[in-house]
Amino acid sequence: IPFMSCSARLPVYVVFAMAFFAANAGTVIWLMYVLGLAVAVLLGLLMSRTLLKPEVGTAFVLELPSYRRPSLKSLSVHTWENTREFVKKAGTVIVVVSVILWLLLNLPLGVTTQRESLYGQFSAAIAPALEPAGFGNWETAGALVTGFIAKEMVVSTLAQIYTGEVDVPETETLSWGAELVGIGTGFAQAVVDSAKTLVSLIPGVNLIGADEIAQDTSLTRALQDRFTPVTAVAFLVFVLLYVPCVATIGAIKQEFGGRWALSAAIYQTFIAWLAAVAVFQIGTLLNL
Repeated sequence: IPFMSCSARLPVYVVFAMAFFAANAGTVIWLMYVLGLAVAVLLGLLMSRTLLKPEVGTAFVLELPSYRRPSLKSLSVHTWENTREFVKKAGTVIVVVSVILWLLLNLPLGVTTQRESLYGQFSAAIAPALEPAGFGNWETAGALVTGFIAKEMVVSTLAQIYTGEVDVPETETLSWGAELVGIGTGFAQAVVDSAKTLVSLIPGVNLIGADEIAQDTSLTRALQDRFTPVTAVAFLVFVLLYVPCVATIGAIKQEFGGRWALSAAIYQTFIAWLAAVAVFQIGTLLNL
Protein backbone atom coordinates (compact mmCIF):
# COMPACT_ATOMS: atom_id res chain seq x y z
CA ILE A 1 0.00 0.00 0.00
CA PRO A 2 2.78 2.59 0.70
CA PHE A 3 3.86 2.28 -2.96
CA MET A 4 0.55 3.83 -4.02
CA SER A 5 0.70 7.58 -4.68
CA CYS A 6 -0.76 9.53 -1.78
CA SER A 7 -1.99 13.11 -2.02
CA ALA A 8 1.20 14.30 -0.29
CA ARG A 9 3.31 13.21 -3.28
CA LEU A 10 1.09 15.06 -5.74
CA PRO A 11 2.71 18.52 -5.18
CA VAL A 12 6.11 17.02 -6.06
CA TYR A 13 4.69 15.52 -9.26
CA VAL A 14 3.02 18.78 -10.23
CA VAL A 15 6.07 21.01 -9.67
CA PHE A 16 8.48 18.78 -11.62
CA ALA A 17 6.00 17.87 -14.36
CA MET A 18 5.16 21.53 -14.99
CA ALA A 19 8.85 22.50 -14.94
CA PHE A 20 10.04 19.88 -17.44
CA PHE A 21 6.99 18.51 -19.25
CA ALA A 22 4.51 21.38 -19.27
CA ALA A 23 2.77 20.20 -22.44
CA ASN A 24 2.40 16.66 -21.07
CA ALA A 25 2.32 17.30 -17.33
CA GLY A 26 -0.97 15.46 -16.87
CA THR A 27 0.40 12.37 -18.61
CA VAL A 28 3.55 12.37 -16.47
CA ILE A 29 1.52 12.63 -13.25
CA TRP A 30 -0.83 9.88 -14.43
CA LEU A 31 2.15 7.62 -15.20
CA MET A 32 3.43 8.08 -11.66
CA TYR A 33 0.13 6.76 -10.33
CA VAL A 34 0.22 3.84 -12.79
CA LEU A 35 3.79 2.99 -11.82
CA GLY A 36 2.93 2.96 -8.12
CA LEU A 37 -0.04 0.69 -8.81
CA ALA A 38 2.08 -1.68 -10.92
CA VAL A 39 4.86 -1.94 -8.32
CA ALA A 40 2.34 -2.52 -5.52
CA VAL A 41 0.59 -5.29 -7.46
CA LEU A 42 3.79 -7.02 -8.54
CA LEU A 43 5.33 -6.89 -5.07
CA GLY A 44 2.05 -8.03 -3.54
CA LEU A 45 1.95 -11.06 -5.85
CA LEU A 46 5.57 -11.85 -5.03
CA MET A 47 5.17 -11.58 -1.27
CA SER A 48 1.88 -13.48 -1.18
CA ARG A 49 3.72 -16.43 -2.74
CA THR A 50 6.87 -16.21 -0.63
CA LEU A 51 7.28 -14.22 2.58
CA LEU A 52 3.58 -13.75 3.34
CA LYS A 53 2.30 -17.04 1.96
CA PRO A 54 -0.53 -18.29 4.23
CA GLU A 55 -0.26 -21.78 5.64
CA VAL A 56 -3.98 -22.41 5.25
CA GLY A 57 -6.25 -20.86 2.66
CA THR A 58 -9.24 -19.00 4.10
CA ALA A 59 -12.30 -17.44 2.51
CA PHE A 60 -12.67 -13.69 2.48
CA VAL A 61 -16.09 -12.53 3.65
CA LEU A 62 -17.07 -8.87 3.68
CA GLU A 63 -20.52 -7.74 4.74
CA LEU A 64 -21.64 -4.64 2.88
CA PRO A 65 -24.03 -2.22 4.62
CA SER A 66 -27.19 -1.02 2.96
CA TYR A 67 -26.73 2.05 0.79
CA ARG A 68 -28.63 5.09 2.02
CA ARG A 69 -28.74 8.75 1.12
CA PRO A 70 -26.26 10.52 3.44
CA SER A 71 -27.68 13.04 5.86
CA LEU A 72 -26.47 16.61 6.15
CA LYS A 73 -25.34 15.92 9.71
CA SER A 74 -23.17 12.95 8.75
CA LEU A 75 -21.66 14.88 5.85
CA SER A 76 -20.87 17.78 8.15
CA VAL A 77 -19.28 15.53 10.77
CA HIS A 78 -17.07 13.71 8.26
CA THR A 79 -16.09 16.95 6.54
CA TRP A 80 -15.19 18.56 9.86
CA GLU A 81 -13.16 15.55 11.00
CA ASN A 82 -11.16 15.37 7.76
CA THR A 83 -10.59 19.12 7.67
CA ARG A 84 -9.51 19.17 11.31
CA GLU A 85 -7.02 16.35 10.76
CA PHE A 86 -5.56 18.11 7.72
CA VAL A 87 -5.16 21.42 9.53
CA LYS A 88 -3.71 19.62 12.54
CA LYS A 89 -1.15 17.89 10.37
CA ALA A 90 -0.24 21.05 8.50
CA GLY A 91 -0.06 23.10 11.67
CA THR A 92 1.85 20.68 13.88
CA VAL A 93 4.12 18.81 11.47
CA ILE A 94 4.74 20.74 8.29
CA VAL A 95 5.09 24.17 9.88
CA VAL A 96 7.25 22.90 12.74
CA VAL A 97 9.54 21.00 10.37
CA SER A 98 9.81 24.07 8.14
CA VAL A 99 10.96 26.18 11.09
CA ILE A 100 13.40 23.50 12.30
CA LEU A 101 14.77 23.23 8.77
CA TRP A 102 15.32 26.97 8.68
CA LEU A 103 17.24 26.80 11.95
CA LEU A 104 19.45 23.97 10.70
CA LEU A 105 20.14 25.94 7.55
CA ASN A 106 21.39 28.87 9.66
CA LEU A 107 23.42 26.99 12.27
CA PRO A 108 26.14 27.06 13.50
CA LEU A 109 26.23 30.77 14.26
CA GLY A 110 28.05 32.78 11.66
CA VAL A 111 27.45 30.34 8.78
CA THR A 112 27.46 32.21 5.45
CA THR A 113 26.26 29.48 3.05
CA GLN A 114 23.62 26.81 3.37
CA ARG A 115 26.13 24.18 2.29
CA GLU A 116 28.21 24.91 5.42
CA SER A 117 25.20 24.60 7.75
CA LEU A 118 24.47 21.53 9.85
CA TYR A 119 21.73 20.53 7.44
CA GLY A 120 24.02 20.89 4.43
CA GLN A 121 26.75 18.83 6.05
CA PHE A 122 24.41 15.95 6.82
CA SER A 123 22.82 16.08 3.36
CA ALA A 124 26.22 16.10 1.68
CA ALA A 125 27.23 12.98 3.60
CA ILE A 126 24.41 10.91 2.06
CA ALA A 127 24.42 12.55 -1.38
CA PRO A 128 27.02 10.19 -2.98
CA ALA A 129 24.61 7.28 -2.64
CA LEU A 130 22.23 9.10 -5.01
CA GLU A 131 24.88 9.85 -7.63
CA PRO A 132 24.05 6.75 -9.78
CA ALA A 133 20.47 8.04 -10.02
CA GLY A 134 21.61 11.39 -11.38
CA PHE A 135 20.78 13.66 -8.46
CA GLY A 136 23.67 13.15 -6.08
CA ASN A 137 23.84 16.66 -4.64
CA TRP A 138 23.29 17.81 -1.10
CA GLU A 139 20.21 19.91 -1.95
CA THR A 140 18.26 16.97 -3.36
CA ALA A 141 19.45 14.62 -0.62
CA GLY A 142 18.29 17.09 2.00
CA ALA A 143 14.87 17.40 0.39
CA LEU A 144 14.45 13.62 0.44
CA VAL A 145 15.40 13.54 4.13
CA THR A 146 12.67 16.03 5.06
CA GLY A 147 10.32 14.07 2.80
CA PHE A 148 10.46 11.31 5.40
CA ILE A 149 8.61 13.62 7.77
CA ALA A 150 6.00 14.54 5.15
CA LYS A 151 6.26 14.18 1.39
CA GLU A 152 4.94 17.73 0.93
CA MET A 153 8.18 18.92 2.51
CA VAL A 154 10.20 17.88 -0.56
CA VAL A 155 8.94 20.86 -2.58
CA SER A 156 9.12 23.35 0.28
CA THR A 157 12.67 22.23 1.13
CA LEU A 158 13.87 22.66 -2.45
CA ALA A 159 12.17 26.06 -2.59
CA GLN A 160 13.79 27.16 0.66
CA ILE A 161 17.24 25.98 -0.43
CA TYR A 162 17.20 27.17 -4.04
CA THR A 163 15.16 30.36 -3.87
CA GLY A 164 16.26 31.29 -0.36
CA GLU A 165 19.94 31.54 -1.24
CA VAL A 166 21.28 35.08 -1.47
CA ASP A 167 24.75 36.51 -1.87
CA VAL A 168 26.12 37.52 1.50
CA PRO A 169 27.87 40.91 1.28
CA GLU A 170 31.13 41.43 3.03
CA THR A 171 30.50 43.13 6.35
CA GLU A 172 32.35 43.61 9.55
CA THR A 173 32.35 40.73 12.00
CA LEU A 174 29.30 40.84 14.24
CA SER A 175 29.33 40.06 17.90
CA TRP A 176 27.79 36.87 19.23
CA GLY A 177 24.88 38.87 20.64
CA ALA A 178 24.17 40.58 17.31
CA GLU A 179 24.22 37.23 15.50
CA LEU A 180 21.83 35.79 18.07
CA VAL A 181 19.45 38.71 17.55
CA GLY A 182 19.60 38.13 13.81
CA ILE A 183 18.81 34.45 14.27
CA GLY A 184 15.87 35.30 16.51
CA THR A 185 14.49 37.87 14.07
CA GLY A 186 14.71 35.43 11.18
CA PHE A 187 13.10 32.71 13.29
CA ALA A 188 10.15 34.98 14.06
CA GLN A 189 9.79 35.84 10.37
CA ALA A 190 9.83 32.14 9.49
CA VAL A 191 7.01 31.50 11.96
CA VAL A 192 4.96 34.35 10.46
CA ASP A 193 5.57 33.15 6.90
CA SER A 194 4.62 29.59 7.81
CA ALA A 195 1.40 30.81 9.44
CA LYS A 196 0.53 32.81 6.32
CA THR A 197 1.12 29.77 4.14
CA LEU A 198 -1.08 27.63 6.39
CA VAL A 199 -3.96 30.12 6.35
CA SER A 200 -3.61 30.53 2.58
CA LEU A 201 -4.56 26.87 2.17
CA ILE A 202 -8.17 27.96 2.77
CA PRO A 203 -9.92 28.43 -0.60
CA GLY A 204 -10.30 32.11 -1.46
CA VAL A 205 -7.70 33.27 1.08
CA ASN A 206 -4.26 34.45 -0.05
CA LEU A 207 -1.90 35.95 2.50
CA ILE A 208 1.26 34.97 0.66
CA GLY A 209 1.55 37.98 -1.63
CA ALA A 210 3.10 38.53 -5.03
CA ASP A 211 6.69 37.96 -3.94
CA GLU A 212 6.02 34.43 -2.72
CA ILE A 213 3.91 33.65 -5.78
CA ALA A 214 6.82 34.70 -7.96
CA GLN A 215 8.97 32.29 -5.98
CA ASP A 216 7.28 29.41 -7.83
CA THR A 217 8.75 30.75 -11.06
CA SER A 218 12.14 31.09 -9.39
CA LEU A 219 11.91 27.48 -8.18
CA THR A 220 11.03 26.31 -11.68
CA ARG A 221 14.08 28.06 -13.11
CA ALA A 222 16.28 26.67 -10.35
CA LEU A 223 15.07 23.12 -11.00
CA GLN A 224 15.64 23.49 -14.74
CA ASP A 225 19.22 24.63 -14.06
CA ARG A 226 19.99 21.68 -11.78
CA PHE A 227 17.95 18.83 -13.29
CA THR A 228 17.56 17.40 -16.77
CA PRO A 229 14.31 15.76 -17.95
CA VAL A 230 15.84 12.34 -17.33
CA THR A 231 17.03 13.15 -13.81
CA ALA A 232 13.66 14.78 -13.09
CA VAL A 233 11.84 11.56 -13.98
CA ALA A 234 14.33 9.52 -11.93
CA PHE A 235 13.75 11.83 -8.99
CA LEU A 236 9.96 11.49 -9.29
CA VAL A 237 10.28 7.69 -9.39
CA PHE A 238 12.41 7.78 -6.25
CA VAL A 239 9.91 10.02 -4.44
CA LEU A 240 7.11 7.67 -5.49
CA LEU A 241 8.74 4.50 -4.18
CA TYR A 242 11.06 5.39 -1.30
CA VAL A 243 10.32 5.16 2.42
CA PRO A 244 6.85 6.53 3.23
CA CYS A 245 6.32 9.33 5.72
CA VAL A 246 6.86 8.81 9.42
CA ALA A 247 3.11 8.56 10.06
CA THR A 248 2.85 5.57 7.71
CA ILE A 249 5.87 3.89 9.29
CA GLY A 250 4.20 4.41 12.68
CA ALA A 251 1.02 2.75 11.40
CA ILE A 252 3.01 -0.22 10.07
CA LYS A 253 4.77 -0.53 13.41
CA GLN A 254 1.47 -0.49 15.26
CA GLU A 255 -0.02 -3.20 13.05
CA PHE A 256 2.95 -5.47 12.42
CA GLY A 257 5.70 -4.48 14.86
CA GLY A 258 8.92 -2.52 14.78
CA ARG A 259 10.99 -5.10 12.86
CA TRP A 260 8.56 -5.14 9.96
CA ALA A 261 8.33 -1.34 9.94
CA LEU A 262 12.12 -1.04 9.79
CA SER A 263 12.45 -3.69 7.09
CA ALA A 264 9.66 -2.03 5.08
CA ALA A 265 11.49 1.31 5.20
CA ILE A 266 14.73 -0.33 4.07
CA TYR A 267 13.41 -2.46 1.22
CA GLN A 268 11.17 0.30 -0.12
CA THR A 269 14.09 2.73 -0.25
CA PHE A 270 16.23 0.08 -1.93
CA ILE A 271 13.56 -0.57 -4.56
CA ALA A 272 13.24 3.18 -5.13
CA TRP A 273 17.01 3.47 -5.56
CA LEU A 274 17.09 0.60 -8.07
CA ALA A 275 14.20 2.05 -10.07
CA ALA A 276 15.65 5.59 -10.11
CA VAL A 277 19.09 4.30 -11.14
CA ALA A 278 17.52 2.24 -13.92
CA VAL A 279 15.56 5.24 -15.22
CA PHE A 280 18.61 7.51 -15.21
CA GLN A 281 21.10 5.03 -16.64
CA ILE A 282 18.78 3.76 -19.37
CA GLY A 283 17.63 7.27 -20.21
CA THR A 284 21.23 8.47 -20.44
CA LEU A 285 22.22 5.45 -22.55
CA LEU A 286 19.39 6.16 -24.99
CA ASN A 287 20.29 9.88 -24.99
CA LEU A 288 16.83 10.90 -23.83
